[in-house]
Amino acid sequence: MFTKILLPIDFSEHSHRCLEKILELKKHGCRIGEVVLLHVIDDRIVKFTEEMFEDTIDDAYVAQSCQQDAQKKLDELQKVLNRHRITTSTMIKLGFPFSTILKVAEEIQPSIIIMGHCGHNLAEELLLGSVAEKVARKAKVSVLLVR
Repeated sequence: MFTKILLPIDFSEHSHRCLEKILELKKHGCRIGEVVLLHVIDDRIVKFTEEMFEDTIDDAYVAQSCQQDAQKKLDELQKVLNRHRITTSTMIKLGFPFSTILKVAEEIQPSIIIMGHCGHNLAEELLLGSVAEKVARKAKVSVLLVR
């Protein structure tokens, strides 16, 4: 049984596969207590957008717009899980994705983190590492990477 699953989601195809994996686990008899849907708004993108538009848009406006859009998408995913009788909650955080995911995991103490791994090109993976790979290396709980 997973008492709590942390599902960081960026709304990509890979993160939607994680949702399918959770439904598959439930279908095969795995008991799931709660799924916490987490979306991290990358603050580097917010700052970059503000710089691109100079004085016409400020970072608070960009962050609020991103948060509203993310909440709508999270609400839809929450409905899907609720239809399958899975208790869910949503969180939206502003920060650097991998460190924010780890911080939230420390706060909520999930049984497992399930996240998508898109498999960047080899050069990018070797030089930078992916968010999923960094979380898998540094998390204090088990991490299931879904391709």
